[in-house]
Amino acid sequence: MDEFLTLIIFLLPGLVSFNLLKLFGLYPNIKHQNNELLLISSIMWIPINVLVLGFYTLVAYTGKTYGLFSIPYVYNFETLNNLSNHFLFILYYVLFSILTAYALAVTISGDMYKVLLDKINNERNNNGKASLSRDPTVWENSFSGTDAQIVRIIIEDRIYIGELKTVSTEIEKEKDILLRYTGWWTEIMNAYEVEVDNVYVDTRSNIIIEIYDRGQCLKAQDLYRKDNNIN
Repeated sequence: MDEFLTLIIFLLPGLVSFNLLKLFGLYPNIKHQNNELLLISSIMWIPINVLVLGFYTLVAYTGKTYGLFSIPYVYNFETLNNLSNHFLFILYYVLFSILTAYALAVTISGDMYKVLLDKINNERNNNGKASLSRDPTVWENSFSGTDAQIVRIIIEDRIYIGELKTVSTEIEKEKDILLRYTGWWTEIMNAYEVEVDNVYVDTRSNIIIEIYDRGQCLKAQDLYRKDNNIN
């Protein structure tokens, strides 16, 4: 039981915040060793606990000052460990840690990350280095946008054309892709010439994904409908 409570106190806040940062797209979805997760969770634990325990101390001070109630302060790890035996404290700690981790992840993934990345890129440019991308991987940089993408996928001698509906995450070993409207877009691309904006090449699996210019795709679609009297 003591080990379980220790995990809640010392690992839960960092793990929640770290996984939220991955979901928000600031960190690649890759598998980590247990010692790596322990180190990352420990680092994230510090700012979260400063806020959670700081608020708890403020409540304790206010209650004692005005004679409303009396709850023990958290002076060190020993008093924190003793408080972990109280159910209400654990409930408070878990709820506020999750809320604080979420707020912290939102703050970091927003303007704070953008400002920090701009500063880093300015220094890299001054040193003659290329800027870092906001996205953690080339895969996410290419296919994590909100706009629909029309692509042509080349796998050896097979070609598929369609609109991207779903792509696998970086944590998955295989590059799985779900296309829709394949017949429709294949006919359009065969009838009209549309420029390719970018080409993604997976050097491991030899998959080539050509990403068509979205604006030209829409224009070609309008022409196809007009030429074939399709409303």
